[in-house]
Amino acid sequence: MECLNNAGNELTMERTGVDENIATGKKCYGSFLSNHNNSGTTKITIKNNSAFYTNKVIANPVTLENAGFGGVIYNTGKNGNTEMVIENSSFYSNTLNTGFGGVIYNDDPDAVIKISRTGFENNYSGLEGGCIYTTENGFGI
Repeated sequence: MECLNNAGNELTMERTGVDENIATGKKCYGSFLSNHNNSGTTKITIKNNSAFYTNKVIANPVTLENAGFGGVIYNTGKNGNTEMVIENSSFYSNTLNTGFGGVIYNDDPDAVIKISRTGFENNYSGLEGGCIYTTENGFGI
């Protein structure tokens, strides 16, 4: 399970370090953060030298049916009321042994996702989206 579950709130993380967080099991949704919304507005902001290193989602047992979603962050919502802003941060060596999005999985087709001055290096997903996987539409980098 994820460490942090943000449902319908505004969350800001500054100078935050997350290292070696592990989620295991069937269909894990982000090793660190699950940001979701079914009504209202949900926003997460990650900024000012926040760093995410060697976080893992391990599907167990390893089958497509047990695939994970987002090695660090799982983002979902309805009606475009989900926003994610990532600035001046780093994501290194985060992995998903079987799943989609080594760092971020986005399942809100109308989400607002803004990423700037952020480094992604050596992230891995066993299926698709070694860094970012989004189900529909685009986002701004």
